[in-house]
Amino acid sequence: MALKKVNKKPIFTKNGKDYYPFWDSKTGKVLIQVENPSAADKPVFENGNWNVNADNIGLTEQEKAVYWETTKQSIQSSYDAVPLTSGQGNKKKKKAVLPQWVKVGVNPNQTALTPGQPVLGTGVGAGVNGNQLNYGVPTPNLGETIVEPQGNFATYQKFFKGNEFQKTFDGAKYPYDMDTVNQDHVVISAMAYRPAFADDLFSKSGSSLNGGIQSKGNKFKRLSTIYLPMPAGVADANTVDWQGDELGALAADAMNNIGGLAAGGAVGGILGLFGIGGAGSGASAADMLGKLGNLGDGDFRELAGAAVNSKILNMAGYAVSPESILARKSGIIPNNNNELLFKGVTMRSFTFTYKMSPRNPEEADQIRKIIRYFKFNMAAKKKTGGGSANVAGGTSFFLGTPDIFEMKFMTNINGDIVENPAVGMMKPMALKKFGCNYTPDGLWAAYTDGQPVQVQFSCDFQELEPIFDTDYIGVAGENKNLRPVSDNAVGW
Repeated sequence: MALKKVNKKPIFTKNGKDYYPFWDSKTGKVLIQVENPSAADKPVFENGNWNVNADNIGLTEQEKAVYWETTKQSIQSSYDAVPLTSGQGNKKKKKAVLPQWVKVGVNPNQTALTPGQPVLGTGVGAGVNGNQLNYGVPTPNLGETIVEPQGNFATYQKFFKGNEFQKTFDGAKYPYDMDTVNQDHVVISAMAYRPAFADDLFSKSGSSLNGGIQSKGNKFKRLSTIYLPMPAGVADANTVDWQGDELGALAADAMNNIGGLAAGGAVGGILGLFGIGGAGSGASAADMLGKLGNLGDGDFRELAGAAVNSKILNMAGYAVSPESILARKSGIIPNNNNELLFKGVTMRSFTFTYKMSPRNPEEADQIRKIIRYFKFNMAAKKKTGGGSANVAGGTSFFLGTPDIFEMKFMTNINGDIVENPAVGMMKPMALKKFGCNYTPDGLWAAYTDGQPVQVQFSCDFQELEPIFDTDYIGVAGENKNLRPVSDNAVGW
């Protein structure tokens, strides 16, 4: 038996070891194992079938499907390269045996795929000589053009970097052989930014007092899209701003008699609110305090007296509150009727972290593209055009807003690749911080081309607008930040 290594490059790398296909052209026997194996290095693949050793080294079902197809095509290519030789009756034939499982092309291990879905590895491509297959996975929807800039916003086009700056990022994916048909994954698209309220603020005729101003959304054009596996931490937290608010008895009564406050003087106006007339701004302190006797309720008379005393002391330059007077005099304070009131909306923040370990030069190239994709699109923009524009360090009188990002969690439901309804949706976001660690294990280690063996990066995103109840009902209006929410989805 003469097993020979088929490929110069390994089919895959696992646990730091390179695994190659070996083929005995005389018998058709095929193994996948490490080169020059030790006693502990067992074959993981024999004659078209993965064995228990494949599970022991941690191969997943998806990896088995991909590597099975790559091995099949490698053996087929090696067989096709064997020259024809003369045989009996001058009939030419190959002095090589093509394994039956390669002829049939049916993967006996491929049982975990959804019925009706394409088998991984059935796509076109050589699969050998350094080329990568598409593994039968159709190119996912990269995104869409939203609207073109117009009106005042057209000025932003001077800062817009076209496809020549984005096409090298578009479609970057990690892992390089990730199955975007059957595997849940994340689609992240860079979108050119537009001011959400520009049209209503600067182009709208008439007053905004009739109905407020309309957000048109912050995205107008997809620039490039990348694909990543589901992150380790998937969570959201919706918050709104509620704060405690106080309303004392004096203020409550004043609210009911708000007109009287303007009618009287600084102190007399206070008494006037409680029906004590004749206490104008020229009245003496004794006159004003004497008017308190007209109040029937003893508690309210004591509170009003503290309020008047506080106002008199403040007019004299002594900052003493009514509450302080009551506490020092009687050991009581007013009931301020505390209540939690809605104060406003907030914008959600998300942080995602990925650790990447390239298995081959092609995957290392994808990692570098993904890192540059985030760094380039989050950067402030300088103006395009003549002069020193598009030159490193060139001048630009204004700075343009960085690109924004739209992130979707995708899954396969009954054969359709859709946004996962069981995971929270996210509106377009600004990337506020991108951090990359080239030594996540605390020690520098790199391949011969300088590529670190592991890279870890984290993204700190923040949504550009709050969440409102109408966002769950559906997309009604002109806000391009919104997407339809299905009835069975958790929504934003």
